[in-house]
Amino acid sequence: EMCQIWQTKSVNEMTPAEIETFFSRWSQFSWVHLTGGELFMRRDFEDVVAAILHANRRLYLLNFPTTGWFGDRTVALVERILRSRVGRLMVTISIDGPPAVHEQMRGLPGSWQRAIDTYRRLRGIRKRNFQVVVGMTLLAKNAGLVDDVIAAIRQEVPGFERTDLHLNIGHE
Repeated sequence: EMCQIWQTKSVNEMTPAEIETFFSRWSQFSWVHLTGGELFMRRDFEDVVAAILHANRRLYLLNFPTTGWFGDRTVALVERILRSRVGRLMVTISIDGPPAVHEQMRGLPGSWQRAIDTYRRLRGIRKRNFQVVVGMTLLAKNAGLVDDVIAAIRQEVPGFERTDLHLNIGHE
């Protein structure tokens, strides 16, 4: 029920070299938000991030969402980014409901636990310029479940606060 962009064949995406050329010419941007479905489905995602960081050395904020499905790649990339000169990095782990609702909406068994595991691992990275949050996209089906999501996450991640959750409004 959530974003199905991953089922669409990618066409005309910018290459890492094209992205680096763009940011070399337009280096005044202080905030870059990467989006487009699960970014780690893109085989060269790490190269895309490297191109942005290389060309835009004054970047204040880089942020991107992820489902958390690719935990090892996510943690490794975050650690690599934090060794660079990025001013601030924010990663959002997408969770759409308590476990059963999340998995129903994502259509992928195990997606709740992978998201939670990746979130937990990223919370363990203690850097002043890094923040990881949970993002919940509100739809009619889950808008009444915010408190349930917070409670479910707290069972898995002690210390999770309401301020660790940000909300998106779903649209088509």
